[in-house]
Amino acid sequence: MKTLFNTAIINAGGNSTRAGIDKAFARVNDKKLIDIVINNLRGCFEEIILVTNKPDKYCDYNDIKIVSDVIRGIGPIAGLYTGLMAANSSYCFLIACDMPLINYDFIRYMKQEIIKYRYDAVVTQRQKGIEPFHGFYSVGLKKVIAENISNGIYSFYRMLKEREVLYINEEVASRFDRSLNFFANINTKEDFARISEML
Repeated sequence: MKTLFNTAIINAGGNSTRAGIDKAFARVNDKKLIDIVINNLRGCFEEIILVTNKPDKYCDYNDIKIVSDVIRGIGPIAGLYTGLMAANSSYCFLIACDMPLINYDFIRYMKQEIIKYRYDAVVTQRQKGIEPFHGFYSVGLKKVIAENISNGIYSFYRMLKEREVLYINEEVASRFDRSLNFFANINTKEDFARISEML
């Protein structure tokens, strides 16, 4: 039987081209970045699914579910789709492996909004576009994602079009963190230094 919010999906399928290293295993304050993300997620979720195309690197991670992209080479939408396929929840929280600054209060807020209105997804809308990560997605979106992929459409925006979606604006999101640090990810040495100071 599916629970409502039991599952978090970590997308670790990127190639880390800008950082030049495997970010998941980079060390921040003497801890692996992926370990920080997993440990932070344990504060809110019982089931953690890590989507990676390098599963052999995670052979020691026996207490989380490791899965590989059902379809490769199409970007982060494949990670979401694969995670939803493996989930034991009605809704899944999506995060990237290089986003360790998880905001529990914001997660609770999104859960409350879903309970009230049963949205298909809850994401934040910023001036530059939507933030697909640090958001919630219904497993019911699997069908529309599969249809979009079969038609060569890999956009989160297109996937959410005409769905029941709560788009949280920046003003509301910033109430939980004025700097919106929970959307911060790591691409450069400067990013590593900045985020290490906040952990």
